[in-house]
Amino acid sequence: MNGIAGQSGSGKGIEVVGGGNNTIQNNTSRHNGATGGTGTTSDRDGGAGIGYGIVVLYSENNIVRENVCHNNGGTGGIGGSDISYPGYSEGTGIIVVASTGNYIIENTCYENSAAAE
Repeated sequence: MNGIAGQSGSGKGIEVVGGGNNTIQNNTSRHNGATGGTGTTSDRDGGAGIGYGIVVLYSENNIVRENVCHNNGGTGGIGGSDISYPGYSEGTGIIVVASTGNYIIENTCYENSAAAE
């Protein structure tokens, strides 16, 4: 989902939030991403653009195995003027945040990147 003016946009292939004891196996997650919104005024920075293949967030004891994640990434939005900043860009195949006891095993991740506009 692309961001509205000055806001972030994100695209995620597979997302596990909370709970736990899940198995994410034998999936292909590709071409997930978004573009941050453009700053609309001279003091408004561009929004972040984020793309993730697989996200594990606040979740415990999951197994992420034998997945393929590629070409995930976001593009930061354009700043509103020469004095404002473009949004940051982020792209990742697999990301695990604030989670414990997870096993990330034999996954293939490639060509995940971030771009600036």
